[in-house]
Parts: sequence; C-alpha cells; structure tokens
Amino acid sequence: MLYKDFNLSLSALLATTPKNKKDIPYSQGVLSSKSNFFMAFPHVTLGYEIFDNRRLRVIPYMGVGGSSIEASEDKNKTDEENMVLTDEVSLGMKTTFVGGCKLEIKLGKKSHYAPVSYACISVKYNYVMPSFQTKHEGMSGGLHTITIGFGGVVRWLKRAY
Repeated sequence: MLYKDFNLSLSALLATTPKNKKDIPYSQGVLSSKSNFFMAFPHVTLGYEIFDNRRLRVIPYMGVGGSSIEASEDKNKTDEENMVLTDEVSLGMKTTFVGGCKLEIKLGKKSHYAPVSYACISVKYNYVMPSFQTKHEGMSGGLHTITIGFGGVVRWLKRAY
C-alpha cells in the first residue's frame, strides 16, 4: 500500500528445511539430523521511497513481526512423545524486528493514460532479528533472506473537475 512516498507492506516468509546439520538431543531422545523444521516469519514493514525514475525504484524499510521455528513430528512416536519434542526442540512464535531494502526494476513502456502503470521484477533483501532463547547451536542469531518476485502496479489518472 502506498501513500505519497511511504510504503506499508505485509509479508510472510514460510519455509521448510530439507534436513538438519546435526542431531539435536532432548529429554526423550535425539532428534535425527534427517528430520526437518518448518519456519514462519510474518511481518509488517514501513518503508520510504528514496529513489524512483522510469526504470528503478528503491525502498528501504523497517518493521516488526513474529518468528517461529517448529520441529516436524516423528511418525514413529506417540502423541505424548511428539508433544515433548515440540516443547523442548521447537522455538515458538517470538517478536522479530525486520530491516531491509526493496529494488523494483520497471518493465514496459510509459502510458499516457495510466501514468503510474508498469510491470516489475522485484528484488527484496530482509535481515530478520528474532528474539529466540539460545536452546540449540545454530538456532539463534539473525536471518538473511533475498526474495525475487514479479508483479505490477496500476494507478489510473485522476481527473479534477
């Protein structure tokens, strides 16, 4: 959503890991390195457009959201054992701060009828700072992400009568 040069954005990064690098011990056993995790990082950001011309648009932004890293359940274990696994290994939803920069590369020709109408390729860099407790090695610290997308913007000409 745009208002003058400000940009309000709602985003969510959803991902799964193919496998862990190491086994993770917990009270009921060991979470195998072959198991995976599900990650969710929803956030809202506010940015300010610092550069905009015919071909490029640059918007740095900051925001707040949540972070969650959940261990996948083991199908060979009982529900009670899986509950202990989830409680001890998973990192539940925590407050997260986000910062980054969005670059839009505008495609197509300028139209006289729709002055702010274009398709674009978007490259977005995020630095996510979750506030997880350090339970396990490798599950603390920041997260860097790069998102590449394709989209468009259409704002029709407003007439003043």
